This record gives sequence, structure tokens and C-alpha cells, in this order.
Amino acid sequence: MHVSKLIIYPIKSLDGVEVREAEITAMGTLRHDRRWALADAEGNFVNSKRTEALHQVRASFASDISTVALSRPGGMDAVLPLAETGLIEAWFSDYLGYKVQLMEDAQQGFPDDLHSNGPTLISEATLKEVGQWFDLSLDAVRRRFRTNIEIQGCEPFWEDQLFGPTSKEPKAFQIGGVEIWGMNPCQRCAVPSRDPITGETTPSFQKSFIAKRQETLPPWARSPQFNHFYRLAINTRIPPSQAGTRIYEGTDLQLTP
Repeated sequence: MHVSKLIIYPIKSLDGVEVREAEITAMGTLRHDRRWALADAEGNFVNSKRTEALHQVRASFASDISTVALSRPGGMDAVLPLAETGLIEAWFSDYLGYKVQLMEDAQQGFPDDLHSNGPTLISEATLKEVGQWFDLSLDAVRRRFRTNIEIQGCEPFWEDQLFGPTSKEPKAFQIGGVEIWGMNPCQRCAVPSRDPITGETTPSFQKSFIAKRQETLPPWARSPQFNHFYRLAINTRIPPSQAGTRIYEGTDLQLTP
């Protein structure tokens, strides 16, 4: 198995950036992944879980993640420096119709799971299998599930071997020389049920997904951590000793003896 794709998502809920390598921060995340997040005046996340209009925003980032090019329905395209917080806040406030702030955390970012805050991981074979369930392209499934690390060279759902019976008993593996702990299968939200470009909901997506996931669950995934079957990809944690190391596209994934 080897890493076939690395994707970071600099602003939470917006488009990702494919990179050839990613540095591990002191908090065990990929550098720049979910580094910024939108919030309302009360500090609550403005994300695609609760704000479907964000699906229609397109974002592309400079190679050094210094600027973001934004576009939205009806125009008002802009290329804005990420250091200019006020300009980005004004752009989104105008689009959404209420005051939005841009928060930043350069070390941990804003992961959904603070206990398992490392990069999410999935196999390309799994994404293709899920695509067949819903007649979706690989890229469409990739955009719906927004995973950081993709691997090739294995069968669908092979990654379900990369966590233990509980999140208190992680399974260790390595990508290149980087030690990673597999924590649990990732619990999904409403986002995968929607078209990643339009925000339109796929009818009965969650119900159909659960039925197919349970039907195709491989023997090695019959874990207590599958308390329900709306789970896909794995959450990880990277120990502090790995800060400053890098994960590279093309490097092998190996289980730790």
C-alpha cells in the first residue's frame, strides 16, 4: 500500500488542495489543514454541515497558501490574502447575509474530532466502491468525504484494519518514517449526502449508505467501534514526537509489528 493522494483543506468546509508532501505540526495535524474556519458573531462554526450555501463557493489557493481565490453564484469573484482577515470576513458576510468572522489556529486547526485530530485516511478502492453504490465519479465521492490521505494497492475497506477495538487501544502504522495511530472509523455527517458543488441532497443517501456499508462490511471490520454503519475512512492521531516530519505522496504504508 502506498499514498496515492494528499489533500489539505485550508479553510474548513471549502475546497481542498492536492499537495505532494505535508508537514506534521506540533499538534499532530497536517500543516495548513483546516487552519482557518468561518464562524458567526457568537463564535459558532459556519460550515457546510449547517450552511448549505457554502457548497456553492469555489476556493482555490496559492501554492504557498498565502492567498485564496473565491467565487460564488452571481459573481463577485475575488483573490484575497489569507493574512487580510477583514477582507475575507467581508466577502463571506456579504454572501451569507450575516456577520462572519475568520478564525485561525496554525498548529491544530479546527478538526471535527479533537481527540483524534490527525489526518483522515481512506483507500481509493473504497471511494470507487462507494461511487458504484450511488453512480458517482471518483472525484465526486472524494469531494463528498473530504479525506486527507488516500492509499492505493489494497481492496475496498482495507483501511478498516487500521484501528483497534476501542479508541483507547489505537493501532500503530507508519507512512514512510511517520508513526501514526489509527483511532476509529470516522462518523459521517450530513455533508456526504449532498452534491459537493450545488449542495443538493441525494434522496435517501444516509439510509442507502448504511444498508450497503453493513452488507459489504469485511470480516476484519467487525469491531465494537461500528456501533452504527454511517462510518467511512479512519480518524488518526499522530504523537508529538513526529512534529516536523513529512508525509510524501508515493511513500509506503506499513503496519507496525
